[in-house]
Amino acid sequence: MNKAEHIIFEWSGSEIPNYNNLIHSIEKSLSQFPKTIRKKIILCSIELVQNILLHNDEPDILINISNNNREIVLTVANTTTNKKAGHIITHFNNVNKLNLKELKDLYILNLQKKHKTDDFSVGNGIILCLLKSKKNMEISVNPISDLKKQVLINMYFDYEKDN
Repeated sequence: MNKAEHIIFEWSGSEIPNYNNLIHSIEKSLSQFPKTIRKKIILCSIELVQNILLHNDEPDILINISNNNREIVLTVANTTTNKKAGHIITHFNNVNKLNLKELKDLYILNLQKKHKTDDFSVGNGIILCLLKSKKNMEISVNPISDLKKQVLINMYFDYEKDN
């Protein structure tokens, strides 16, 4: 975390969270920010947590929301196998390569169930998060052991433009 950042919210757990409590806690911690930014961060927090629970056998989740005076930074991290970490990185790097029009087109194709390949697929929840943040996700990996890695996903939300 950058010295200029201020932690607004932090949650971690290895069990499925109570989503109502999680949403309420995030919303309460972001009460000083515009409602539009609170909605975006809640949506993306829940989407990333759901993806961890859907695609990971061992949910070990960390959510961190911080403010660096220009934007809100949402960090979601989880522990996973080396193989899955590699898949996640490839997957998100592919999504990050898409421009705004390509993201919107892929969103429509997903709605029409016309886009799914073994090489690359992405759900509309992740697409919506990218559209709402208007910046690429940053992905980093920290080794934990020979078999495990921690994957961190950072999303950035410019709240000054939402005022």
